[in-house]
Amino acid sequence: MSFYVEKSGSSLTFQKPAEEESVPLKLPEGFRLIAPLIGRGDRDVVRAMRYLKERGLTASDTWYYKFGVAPTLPDRVIMPSFDELGGLNFWTARSIVDARPKYIDPPKECVRKNEIIFNEINLDWKKELVIVEGPFDLTKCPTNTTALRGNQLSEES
Repeated sequence: MSFYVEKSGSSLTFQKPAEEESVPLKLPEGFRLIAPLIGRGDRDVVRAMRYLKERGLTASDTWYYKFGVAPTLPDRVIMPSFDELGGLNFWTARSIVDARPKYIDPPKECVRKNEIIFNEINLDWKKELVIVEGPFDLTKCPTNTTALRGNQLSEES
């Protein structure tokens, strides 16, 4: 734990630094699950499903990974992540066209990378765990897989 030290005359005062104000994590505005909208002619869902099928994913995968779309992030598939209790702990939105940036994540003030376990809700800690680089990589792996959201694991993680 760190402290600030203030000197006043011959005395020292130790103070904890002010806590950073946390910003609540929310899914992008207008987020809609893809799975219940398949076959209803929704343009965003049709395009997202075309992309997911090209990656070898199925309609049942859209339920498992809870893929979604949102009008605030057009031409992207959103993949949310939930902690062991089912609370949202992260999301990423991947471009389904050749757009940059390829991925959009929540603001850094909402999520600290070393404080979450991606898709923890789907993990069984009594079984072997597979760790991959990115969230969309775990769709090609066996169950009980999580993503680092990068290519390094720091000591603080």
